[in-house]
Amino acid sequence: MRQERTQRDAVRQRLEQLTAEKEALELDNREIRLHLDEREIKDLRMRKTAIYVWFHTPEHWDAIRENSPQWKELEERVNEVYPGVSQTLLRHYPKIKTSELHVCLLVKIGISVSGMARIMDLTKSAISNIRIRLYEKIFEDKGSTDDFDKFILGL
Repeated sequence: MRQERTQRDAVRQRLEQLTAEKEALELDNREIRLHLDEREIKDLRMRKTAIYVWFHTPEHWDAIRENSPQWKELEERVNEVYPGVSQTLLRHYPKIKTSELHVCLLVKIGISVSGMARIMDLTKSAISNIRIRLYEKIFEDKGSTDDFDKFILGL
């Protein structure tokens, strides 16, 4: 009798523990869904901007120069839609070059590597090397182009 009560208490206690864990996981899942929804909304807002459309139009790519006014507009829109992107990059790597910032902005708006190469008048391997070097400078660790892109897209 006493042993049955002890077992029931242990089962009840385990059930309470599992219920609490389940509720915590459900809260985590809701938070993740909200974060993803927020990210999707930001991505949609960005895609609706004129500068996003402009940069995604290959006919414009050959006309872009390092000092083109479109870069400033792109940076402003990216920081408006995704607050703090430039500040975060500068905080992690204060010596970031203009061309490196441009690569970050292009990654953020989803321009392909071949598109970036054409826009910046570089080879695809040069673009990949910039991304790898930036990752290493920011994190002081080895990383891949995918690691860099995930970091930028997560900002």
